[in-house]
Amino acid sequence: MTGPLIHNGMKIYCTSEVWNNHILPRHPFALLYQDYFARAITNPISVRKSRNDDSVHIHYYPVGNLYFKVIIKMKKGGDGEQYGEVITAFIDEKISRREKSVQTEKK
Repeated sequence: MTGPLIHNGMKIYCTSEVWNNHILPRHPFALLYQDYFARAITNPISVRKSRNDDSVHIHYYPVGNLYFKVIIKMKKGGDGEQYGEVITAFIDEKISRREKSVQTEKK
């Protein structure tokens, strides 16, 4: 992955280490769905917070009857600007209702 993707003016980064050493080995289908990965970050239909860590946001984007789910850790840079780092990404069957909603779901 190259360069940050933008969601609501915030930069979201996916390092080559996370993409190549975590996401692709564990979820090889992600290579076929790179466009959905980017859309889940930039134009998600739902953004939720982890129920265990408010700094972890979960972005969802539909793929047929499933959802591309991207887990992002929110951080603050030395300049105080907030940004996100992708932790992982995979396909899920549904949007979890146990997570706290951050963004109203788009239809």
